[in-house]
Amino acid sequence: MITVFKNLLIPLSLIILLSGCSNGPSDTAKEFLGDMASGKVSKASQLATEDTAKLILMASSFGKIPVDPDFNYQLINEKIDGNRAIVTYKSNPKAKVKILHLVKLDGTWKVHENKH
Repeated sequence: MITVFKNLLIPLSLIILLSGCSNGPSDTAKEFLGDMASGKVSKASQLATEDTAKLILMASSFGKIPVDPDFNYQLINEKIDGNRAIVTYKSNPKAKVKILHLVKLDGTWKVHENKH
């Protein structure tokens, strides 16, 4: 009886734990935006593709990344197309909608922005 209970309890616990920890593109976008706004550039760059991380770190070295710990935003939409996603957000109701591009690499969503 105890063995059956253990054999059921462990897998059920893992399923519940993993289902509660969603790691979709919006989750990555939230963490990335929060880290960038707080000046945690190194941490934010870990949530980005290698090319995007290089751009972030280079911009940071030139002092081009503003720090605003009071930065607030509202996620507007998440659109997933295979291993690519677009998350849109606004910093306030009157602000222009901004777009964050993400790609899924090895099962993990990463911010992927091209230099314009």
